Amino acid sequence: MAASARIESLSRICMFNRTLIELNKIGNPITGDAANDEGQSTKALREGLIAAATMDRMYTASIPWKVLSSKVGVGVLTEGWNLAGVEEDTQEIRTFVVDVFFDSTFVSPPVVQLGLTGFDIDDRDSSRLTLTAENITQSGFQVLVTTWAGTRVYAAEFNWLAIGA
Repeated sequence: MAASARIESLSRICMFNRTLIELNKIGNPITGDAANDEGQSTKALREGLIAAATMDRMYTASIPWKVLSSKVGVGVLTEGWNLAGVEEDTQEIRTFVVDVFFDSTFVSPPVVQLGLTGFDIDDRDSSRLTLTAENITQSGFQVLVTTWAGTRVYAAEFNWLAIGA
């Protein structure tokens, strides 16, 4: 780890600790909890309760987070894969849809983040590939794997992370 990254990490830890000290002094205006010497606000934050950021302070609310994640790989062996073949001199946009279902449902649609972790793309043309999460519901979402022009995509791998209540 580079020195600048270590300094930034230590700075974030110090800022987090200062926030915890402030929480113990002022209590929690969202839940109405008064300040106390036992550090209940600190304990709640460390137990993973949602932190709501305001202009200059961070307060805890009483809704627990739910976090789900997984890795997905699709490609030419996946039924319906249409990103490997291309007509010459075309600018056509081609999309393959991947349905993702959560192991357990959320109370409301979560926030979903995607991260491309690998791909197999022909080197005859530029590499063009996008991932988009759409149609997010309490039970799942769809990932649109998209390419265009002369790019031939043989496979794509990605991780997803869903955070909600």
